[in-house]
Amino acid sequence: MNRTIAKKVRYLRLNVGLPKQFWAEAVNMAVYLINIPPRKTLEGMVAQEVWTEVDIDLSNFRIFGCSAYMLIPSDERSKLYSKSKKNIFLCFEKGVKGFKLWDYEAKKRIFSRDVVFDEQYMVEQARSEKIDQQDEQEEAKEEDVAGRPKRVKKVKYDFEDMVGCALLVESDVPLTYKESIVSLDKEGKKAIGCKLVFIRKPGMSEKEFLKFKARLVAKGYSQRKGVDYDEIFSHVIRHTSIRIVLSLVASWDIHFEQMDVKTAKLHGDLEEEIYMEQLEGFVKPGEEKLVCRLRKSLYGLKKAPRQWYKRFDSYMQKIDYQRCEYDCCVYILSRDGRPPILLLLYVDDMLHCWEKYG
Repeated sequence: MNRTIAKKVRYLRLNVGLPKQFWAEAVNMAVYLINIPPRKTLEGMVAQEVWTEVDIDLSNFRIFGCSAYMLIPSDERSKLYSKSKKNIFLCFEKGVKGFKLWDYEAKKRIFSRDVVFDEQYMVEQARSEKIDQQDEQEEAKEEDVAGRPKRVKKVKYDFEDMVGCALLVESDVPLTYKESIVSLDKEGKKAIGCKLVFIRKPGMSEKEFLKFKARLVAKGYSQRKGVDYDEIFSHVIRHTSIRIVLSLVASWDIHFEQMDVKTAKLHGDLEEEIYMEQLEGFVKPGEEKLVCRLRKSLYGLKKAPRQWYKRFDSYMQKIDYQRCEYDCCVYILSRDGRPPILLLLYVDDMLHCWEKYG
């Protein structure tokens, strides 16, 4: 349990950038967060309610380290000054009515009941690449001592570990000057990067020369689910379907041929509003801060395979091909008194099967 509390304290403190002097409040909040979720061992009941026999009230729950605007009493301010003062929310205190805050100006902890919270803004004062040497020494592991070999225990990461890691690394705040001025991003949208991928393609015969090719690829790994895309899908035919179709080809004595669609993923239509940074070397002078809005799908985007499949599927059904219910990558064109035409799809590769002389 001590390790669990220590991890939560570290996540809470580093997420908002508070110094180590607030470790006590972080521990208080960490213990509170551990005790409020329902537990299977308690048959769905909350640990704190079982212990105190008092129902918890989450209506006043606030994010640790968020901005808190405290009302200044009328007898302590004049008419020309602000009615509130910005502080930091720290935690709840048992037996105290109000919220525990940190006063920037007075440099002390205070309590207040008249508070308005801004949970969208966090402190984030300590986001830096430098490592606090004192923290490093406190959390340093003991040196291994030679002795009897021990079994290496596999570390199990639960959901709380992943959330905590995300809090430490996820941030939309620019870390460098270049990032802060790179583009005029639309509100709520972040432009993704792009790059050129170079390849040397040898000729297929002696008459063909060595080809040097370049392909523009979007840095889709920076896309955020729910913002830049919703669903992703990579269409791959099942191995069972391939074996069945090949057995039918042999049984019916029909012809089959393999085909490939060039730049298949460029044919998909985008449904979301996606912006991309200008490609290095192709920026027009005077428009360095502008970004590109993508109208068509591009290699590297999360939804590129799905958008290509949607367009291919709509076209196949338009020309009377029927999609197999068992495998969405198998298409069948029925013909009266003759073997059907079969088409198998594996991303951008196809296997087309039809009657030899039909």
